[in-house]
Amino acid sequence: MAFFMQRLWFAGARRFFPRLFAVGLLAGTVASGAFSGMARAEEPSDALLMRYLDVMNMQETIYSEVESTGNLITASIIREMEKGKGFPQEKVRKFASFLGNKFKENKEFFYKAAIASVLPVMRKYYDREEIEALIAFYETPMGSRIAEKMPLVAAEMPNVLHKAMFPLVIGKIRDWGLEYKEMLQKMRQEGKS
Repeated sequence: MAFFMQRLWFAGARRFFPRLFAVGLLAGTVASGAFSGMARAEEPSDALLMRYLDVMNMQETIYSEVESTGNLITASIIREMEKGKGFPQEKVRKFASFLGNKFKENKEFFYKAAIASVLPVMRKYYDREEIEALIAFYETPMGSRIAEKMPLVAAEMPNVLHKAMFPLVIGKIRDWGLEYKEMLQKMRQEGKS
């Protein structure tokens, strides 16, 4: 079961960064009223999109996510090492520290990878005028306060969702397993008649 849950968690982690950007992009979409089927005007430049991400404080949000994801992955690896034989506690602690430092040292790498992934998605849904309107909003005092809080919300989300969803997922898997077992028993009984 531990292996299954670990694989489930890693699958979720691989999908989290796109979801993080979706939250920011959705907030921008709602603010701009961009849910329309109208034809797109001029495409926004990379520089304009980067300015939008900057005013939304996305760099800190991404850095926070890298650190949070790194901590979760490191904790998972350390738990597995502690279960195994031949890993003295001191070496496990040193390895955990090493991994933590590596995630911090490479946060710019992860940021650039995230940006390279998200700019084409943003360009697909936003035109230059919409991005300019979003920038104008996020440069207001209200928009600035909202943007400042985004990294805090994003940093807290994974832990809150994990705590809330993990027991629910485990409970549902247990329920579905029982349901499946009942279906098999019913099929066996029907096959005997």
